[in-house]
Amino acid sequence: MTWWTLLAPAASQPQAIPAGTTGLVLVDATAGPIAATVPPVLGAGPLYFVRRDASANVVTLAPAGTDSVTPAGPLAPAVALAPGDAIALLPAGPGVWQLGESALEVIVREATVAALLAFGTLAGTAIESERVDPVAAADMPRLNIQADVDAESVGTGGTAPAFDVTLHLVVHALVARARIADAKAALDLLLIQVRDCLLGDPVWIGLTAQVKAVLTTRTFKGEQDQVVGDGRLKFTLAWTEIYRPRITQPLALITLTTDPPAGTQAIAASVTLAV
Repeated sequence: MTWWTLLAPAASQPQAIPAGTTGLVLVDATAGPIAATVPPVLGAGPLYFVRRDASANVVTLAPAGTDSVTPAGPLAPAVALAPGDAIALLPAGPGVWQLGESALEVIVREATVAALLAFGTLAGTAIESERVDPVAAADMPRLNIQADVDAESVGTGGTAPAFDVTLHLVVHALVARARIADAKAALDLLLIQVRDCLLGDPVWIGLTAQVKAVLTTRTFKGEQDQVVGDGRLKFTLAWTEIYRPRITQPLALITLTTDPPAGTQAIAASVTLAV
């Protein structure tokens, strides 16, 4: 996963996100509006966009060439990115990007993998998201990132529902050593590295979610001629999420026509109102 920051251009000219870019794209429109073209869908990986500024500058993301985005919005084929938005564009077939308007839980999970890979922990590149297969001692040390989400309704955000979201992000650490003392030392080191990496990373900590709590657990067990250390760092993150209504065709005019009651003299009347 790539960390790539999309900044407002010096001049009001469109810019293209480089082909091959995948992962997290941080958007900062403080200095001016942004009009960006995403790479072609063919051969692309998932793209996760987080807009971190609170300015009124307009940010639009347009597909390349004949590519399209589904579901389409009022700026189709482009997508508008409002302050605080965290969205996903996922390859969904030839020439089609699938838009996920509320994707912060996915962004946090994938950004955790990227941050730990860049930091260089004891696990090296053995870091993955949502592993389901058992891990052999020979494949340790290793980190596995897991995430569960709870959302509680807090009413409507104007015309759309709003939720208080709690994300339980678990970084599962595994080490294997011949002696218990070595296993304890290695597991402690790995857990400290994970905590220092994430809580000290301004990009990760600024993904619009608030870290509410951190819980650490450690267990050890013998496995053949190895001692396996199993540690978990559970981060509880929280944010409020508002789902905006999606209008595929913006309203421009509304025409009102009278319908007189039966038995009365019909007088045709029609008026068109601008919205």
